[in-house]
Amino acid sequence: MNEGLRLESVAEEVAVPARLGRLIEQQCLSGQGELFSGGARPEDISAMLDTSQAPL
Repeated sequence: MNEGLRLESVAEEVAVPARLGRLIEQQCLSGQGELFSGGARPEDISAMLDTSQAPL
């Protein structure tokens, strides 16, 4: 459906490798969650934004 509408899907809450594998099988190529990076502390986010060193 997303392809027909020219939309990109982003999987959320990807926390275990098995879920990532299933998403790849379904051709979902974008995701976020604990598997990729843990949560950031508010002061770390503020520091990144203040110094323009936020990761892309």
